[in-house]
Amino acid sequence: MPSWLTILNYYERLDLVAYLRALAPDPGRWLPGGAENVRVQSVIPEADVAALAAKLAPDAPFEAARDHTVDFVRVLDADQGVVGHVSFTPIDLGAARTLLCVAVGADGRIAAAGTHHRLKVKTPPAGDAALDPFFAQFKGADEAAFAGGKSWAPVADAGDACRRLAALVQKAYLRLRAGIDQDKKDVEWAANPPPPAGDGEKLYRQACGSCHGDRGNAKGKNIKTIEPRPRNLMDGAYMNQPQITRDYILSVAKKGGKHHNIADTMPQFEKALTEDDFNKIVDYILSLPVPKRK
Repeated sequence: MPSWLTILNYYERLDLVAYLRALAPDPGRWLPGGAENVRVQSVIPEADVAALAAKLAPDAPFEAARDHTVDFVRVLDADQGVVGHVSFTPIDLGAARTLLCVAVGADGRIAAAGTHHRLKVKTPPAGDAALDPFFAQFKGADEAAFAGGKSWAPVADAGDACRRLAALVQKAYLRLRAGIDQDKKDVEWAANPPPPAGDGEKLYRQACGSCHGDRGNAKGKNIKTIEPRPRNLMDGAYMNQPQITRDYILSVAKKGGKHHNIADTMPQFEKALTEDDFNKIVDYILSLPVPKRK
């Protein structure tokens, strides 16, 4: 990532940042009426996957490598009441790649669905077809609507694409609902956590729990004061990457984030813990990702 300090002046850099921020999806477009947006990440445990996977259509099956982790936004009103939740899921539709946006209201039903970029489906010989009327059908849908086999009328000459999109909307909706439910369980667990199961978990909670969360789910008590947010150590999509080795985790714990050109807020513990302590903590961290590391 190059430095633009001597290439763009101060105001040009501000303009660039404003433009980059405009590229991100706006939760208010999909779920209006909110005063505050809170980023949330949940990890669906293995125990709940079979039930979720059984509800999904064959066109959008559960993918263990990435679908356990659910990223979404909680939308709050001015009184901190929950307006609803919005998820933004990367999807591929042929050569097109965009974000599928699904908003769920406080009643648990779909408030809006669509794509972040206007996605048009080219099906010869009909040409491009706008998908807004197709996505409009999902407003008010709940789990029963999908389970009951409700049919979604495709846009003319885009039947195959619409069938795939309907499966993706269903999957995004069900994963979002699962993520919301898991977040509630995370809050309940944090309010009354069980004693640590071993020395590694005990040491981890003492050194890492206030930021990364006692369960490693990035929901520690200090999370609101830290930016960027602490890494979710349960997130298998990240933690199971080949470059996230035992030695790398050890080095980050010892030398801190700045040494590795990641978050400065990750402190170094090299002088605070023994080598045995570090190994016990890393053993515990390696047990956290979902799905399990292979």
